[in-house]
Amino acid sequence: KDGFPATEAHLLLEAEAAERLIEAARDSGIDIAQEMRARRSGAERALWCYMHHPSVFESALTLTHIDGLPARSWEKRTGLARREDSVPTEMVAELGRAISEYYMQRDGRGEKCVVEYRRRASNIDSFFAYPADFADEMVGYGENGEFARYPWNGAFEVVFTYDGSAGTLDLFAEGGKQVRGDLAELFARV
Repeated sequence: KDGFPATEAHLLLEAEAAERLIEAARDSGIDIAQEMRARRSGAERALWCYMHHPSVFESALTLTHIDGLPARSWEKRTGLARREDSVPTEMVAELGRAISEYYMQRDGRGEKCVVEYRRRASNIDSFFAYPADFADEMVGYGENGEFARYPWNGAFEVVFTYDGSAGTLDLFAEGGKQVRGDLAELFARV
């Protein structure tokens, strides 16, 4: 990698972050609890994890980011079909296509949509969708030190956390109740 990641990594330097690192490791079938106890500070624990288990560190960053999403944009749905087997790759791809289509029809953005899927150790299925947002322009300095304008096509987030044993869905999406209702219906259909 290019170095210690800066985006939200500072949150993994705090003492409480050990729990998040251990949880992310457990999701990958790795036990790092003893190693976390052996470290003297949050920074030492984060650096050790980054050096020895970079994928666990990246996963902990994702979990930390998700925990920091605005509470007003989360909604819980119950009464979904129960399903405890793992999710097929085709289903993840279909979810991305459906989200893209939804946002393209709704407001002209979302032309592309990547969905990252993760099954948690507790058999919770998490889907992190990143539909393309409206194009924009960034200003800054290139590697040669020259001022320039760069086209940028950012993404926004939609998160689904499905507990198949309980038939519940936690959904994060900005845009209000109607958007979350539409996306919950879309998720259930896919």
